[in-house]
Amino acid sequence: MKVTESKTRFNSLFWLFIALTCLNFNTVKGAAVWTSAANGAWNTGATWTLVSGTPAQVYPTAADLVTITTHSISVGVSSQCAGLTIAASGTLAIVGGQSFVCQGNFTNSGTLKTTGTAVVYFLATATVPAPSINQAGTMVGTFVLTFRPYGRTINV
Repeated sequence: MKVTESKTRFNSLFWLFIALTCLNFNTVKGAAVWTSAANGAWNTGATWTLVSGTPAQVYPTAADLVTITTHSISVGVSSQCAGLTIAASGTLAIVGGQSFVCQGNFTNSGTLKTTGTAVVYFLATATVPAPSINQAGTMVGTFVLTFRPYGRTINV
């Protein structure tokens, strides 16, 4: 009986190790740093300039760090990034009903706006267990800010 329990425990730990290794590999492989290049949609390549790294797409994805400089970027489909900075003259406009996930540090010195109600998720990860959230800019519209994995929600 004990041999079976040991094998089962070993198998479980083995597959957990494989899963975590794959997640870590995917995160590093897709890591890139982007800055806004023009007004436009989040998921359009012409909106962004690749600063460094190897991107998974022609626009920022969940593994990437993003800075919005002097441009207005619109989120018309649910989007993600590993960290986001909105500079003083930058704007992130989330279409009502869409969600935006920031898996790391978030700084808004510019404008965060929505045309309806938008959900913004802030996630703690293995690399950023307690992300820094700095909201010094303007927020226009109705936002639901959800903090995970702790499930705390702030309606703004």
